[in-house]
Formats: sequence, structure tokens, C-alpha cells
Amino acid sequence: MKPGLINGRWEMILPDSIADWDAITGCYPDRQGWEFERFESFGEHLRRGMTFFDVGAEHGWISAVIGREFVGAENMVLFEPSPEFWTNIRLIWAANGLPDPKATFPGFVSDATTAKSIRQTTKWPKWTQGNTTEVSAMAYRSMANETDRVQVTAVTIDDYVKATKIHPEVINVDVEGAELAVMRGATDTLLHDRPLVWISVHPDLMLRDFGIEHVDELFEFMHSVGYGREYLGTDHEQHHFFAPLEYVPPSADWRPT
Repeated sequence: MKPGLINGRWEMILPDSIADWDAITGCYPDRQGWEFERFESFGEHLRRGMTFFDVGAEHGWISAVIGREFVGAENMVLFEPSPEFWTNIRLIWAANGLPDPKATFPGFVSDATTAKSIRQTTKWPKWTQGNTTEVSAMAYRSMANETDRVQVTAVTIDDYVKATKIHPEVINVDVEGAELAVMRGATDTLLHDRPLVWISVHPDLMLRDFGIEHVDELFEFMHSVGYGREYLGTDHEQHHFFAPLEYVPPSADWRPT
């Protein structure tokens, strides 16, 4: 573990492989950095105390930045199916002195629930034992892989909310092509809680692994539940911000499409 300066802006102690990675090459005055537009959008719309569902937390360093800088780490609910990442999440949290997240779920988020039980827990999953996992590439376990679907439990956001009584004010999704499945499983939550939503969209993986022919299927679904969309930019994947059509943003600059 060692310090790294994320986007030329946020210093954080990270596993070596991440501290030496692209996230640490940004320059804030030049408006350059890892998913720069997405982080700027977080800053425009988030406020302290918001309950933030991070779906596809991966190594957890992005979750840690969001928690520390925008909403409070104690308000984060982390979902991640890959066992190898939970150790890094826990160690990043501890190394940076962050309070435990509101809850964790070691499994997929999808359009169907296979979990035998769902409960609110701030306990770190059993997978968080050991030293850092030196993996620098994306490794979110695709729900298209039948072996992973069998071995790793899944939950819908709607069922998770119903079971835990934790209602999201924000949902952030980065799930390597499973974006539409995640949002379909959140239909009631979108209709009743009206959270803000950020989605990192992978059109190629949507088609390859899930048979979604065009990203417009996701956009049309979000429109059907009363959400407008702002395209933020493409940085190795598309980034979009969705908000209820009735949403009044802190800045008048936001315009849904």
C-alpha cells in the first residue's frame, strides 16, 4: 500500500498496482483524469449524508473517494461479486481511516434474486481476509457466465431495499454490460424513491454477453420510469447521468435529454 494522487486532486493510500495505474495520472487544472466528467458530475449533484448504492464497487478506490469527498463513507452501500476485490476494498477503507460503510453485499445485482437471505450488515464479507490483490485490470464477474451465476449469489435492488429498509438516494452502476438487468431489478425503487443514477455503459459487452442490441434499450427503460439523461463523456466506457424529470438540480446547467 502507498499514497497516490487521484486525478491530481485526492490523495489516498492504495494498493501498489492501483497507485501506479491510470487513475493517478490526472491533472485537475487541465481537467484531465480518470473519468473526469463523471467525478465532476458527482461534485455537482451529491451532498453529504446521501445514501449511495455503489453497484460494481470493484477494488473500492472509487467508492472510497465518493464516500470521503462527497457523501460520507458511512453512507455507502457496496455491492461487488468478485471475491478477489473485497480484500482491497477493506484495506483501502482501513488505510484511509474511513468509517465502515452503511452496508455491504458480496454478490451480483441483477433482475432476479437468488440470495437465500438479505440483511443489512456492516460486516466485511468473509472474502476480506489476507493481503492486497494485485490486479490492475477490470475483473467484474459477468452475469453472462453461467458458472459465476451459480456460484455467486444475486439480488435485485428492489428486493434489497425491501429486506433492509435502506433506500438509496443515489445509485451508481458499473457492471460490465449488465446495466439494463440492474436497472430492471430496481424498477420499484426508481418509481418510488427517485434516486439520482449514474451508469457507466458498455455497449459492446451489453451485446456480447447479454444480447442487448442497442444501448437505446437502456435509455428507453430509464425514460419509461420518468428519468432524463445527460451524456457526460466517454472514457474507456460511456458515462451517463440520469435524474427524475421533476429533479431540481443545484445548478441550472443540467438539461435532460
